[in-house]
Amino acid sequence: MQACADELARSGWPDVIHHTDLHPGNAIVDASRRLRILDWDQAAVGFPCDSVMWLEVFEDREPWCQDGGSDTVKTAYLNTVPWGSPDLRSRVWSTAARIDHITSAYQSDRQNLAQERTEARGDNIIRLMTGLLQTMESTPR
Repeated sequence: MQACADELARSGWPDVIHHTDLHPGNAIVDASRRLRILDWDQAAVGFPCDSVMWLEVFEDREPWCQDGGSDTVKTAYLNTVPWGSPDLRSRVWSTAARIDHITSAYQSDRQNLAQERTEARGDNIIRLMTGLLQTMESTPR
């Protein structure tokens, strides 16, 4: 986990304002065909990929993400980021996704433990362990 955090720090990407709850239900296209993003009550300052990182978690659950939809959104998003080369952006995304998987699983598991939802707790432990193993496998030794 520390190696992933160090890699992100070396990327030089600045913190930005991001939505934190960006999904199709929070976006509309107005009469002038301009995209409007709604529901900014959870906005925060943080890592540039945070607004769309949820695609990594839900891409197999959302119908619009299947058949390459989530990859299309990720590619379009990364192509708009003005920092670094395409290769660096891809590596930073992968590293951020590994961290996001681990922290999301940990956070969900803590919430489930507090609410004693044992059926969900097992799934989150599996996600946490999978994220840790993937991080360990991809970390240079």
